[in-house]
Amino acid sequence: MRIVALFPAYVLIISSICLANEPEKESITFDVSKKSYAYHKGESPVAEGNLLLDLSAQHTESSGRLYDHYGEHLIQTTIQFSAQKFVVSNLAAGLFLSYSRISRGDFSAETGSAGPCFSFFSGKGKKDGYPFTEFGLLFTAASGGSGSFGYSIVADIGYAHFISRNVAVTFAYGFNHTVLEPGRASVGGTIVGAQVGLASFIY
Repeated sequence: MRIVALFPAYVLIISSICLANEPEKESITFDVSKKSYAYHKGESPVAEGNLLLDLSAQHTESSGRLYDHYGEHLIQTTIQFSAQKFVVSNLAAGLFLSYSRISRGDFSAETGSAGPCFSFFSGKGKKDGYPFTEFGLLFTAASGGSGSFGYSIVADIGYAHFISRNVAVTFAYGFNHTVLEPGRASVGGTIVGAQVGLASFIY
């Protein structure tokens, strides 16, 4: 009878010893979550090895000998795409593609360009946005009127504002100087205008 009466006390003592030796799950969970947060906080979309895909559109006015044969201030729509990789943090390099269409009255002309480019993003770590500049030297082919070949120099300066972890809306002011060689006399023209687009940072 004495053993039976003391049995609940033995169970309570043994349980207390086991609980005292058991690791504190709360502190372990806290440490793990803290490390996980620090890892995500340290991620940067402009870090070395990340990929950048950028698509933008531009509505511009054109001037110069390349365009004023058909009337000055032609309306031009341009679509640009680039695929780049960050070779070092903040600096990406890759391929730039551009398609433009000019139309006024019965006249229309199209140009397509492709070539190397690089982009530099200012800032470190994970931020809501990054100022950036982009440069490219492109091979250009034109149709409409006297079709010809030449080159284009493009330069953009803008700001990428993140709307999610991987996607940013881009706002930029772009410069495009194109030189074509129809026959012996080369002609050139410059296009400037505002751009808006979407950029995807893959990391």
